[in-house]
Amino acid sequence: MITGLAHTGVCVPDCAAAVAFYRDVLGLEVLSPPFVMAGNAIRDDMGELVSDPTMKAAIVGFGGDGDRVLEVIEYLNVDGCGQRAAAALSDHGLTHVGLICDDLDATRAELESKGVRFLVDGIAEVARVRTTWFADPWAWCSSSWRKAGRNDPISRNGTEAAGRGDRSRSRRYRDGHPARRRRLRLHHLRTRRRLRWHLAAQHVPRSRL
Repeated sequence: MITGLAHTGVCVPDCAAAVAFYRDVLGLEVLSPPFVMAGNAIRDDMGELVSDPTMKAAIVGFGGDGDRVLEVIEYLNVDGCGQRAAAALSDHGLTHVGLICDDLDATRAELESKGVRFLVDGIAEVARVRTTWFADPWAWCSSSWRKAGRNDPISRNGTEAAGRGDRSRSRRYRDGHPARRRRLRLHHLRTRRRLRWHLAAQHVPRSRL
């Protein structure tokens, strides 16, 4: 059974240059620097998908986000095409990566000063989230957004978003915050330990857990 979302893969023509962009321009952390993956293991994994899956790969993201990271991949012996440059946001398939910031206006101004190409004019406000859209040098589309605070009346029309759907969406964002997930994991761990102690006191084998 699938229980969650892990990484997102981004194929680029130059892994080192892509890592530099995500690190130096967007501010992501390099969790695993570029390294070459080759040999039987990678062929067993991807040999049916790519004629020669030898690759240079890196992981970027933020340390507290668990598996929610970007895997940046450069295939070393197979030519790719820049199909994203000709793709539209309405095309079927994966279209964008969402990034979180604490001040969207300042973040957009900073990225613009670094030469990042934005796809829209200004910042929109929808479903209690402020958003804007930009592309990396290889035309992979990203949206940057900031959640509305409790006292921020936000909607696309500038009026307070008081609908049930907006409140529900805001609650899902709040419940998905890394700090809340860490508290939940700690709660589950403590509950499991208490259960083990209780069963041990009753001489119940731990293998039954």
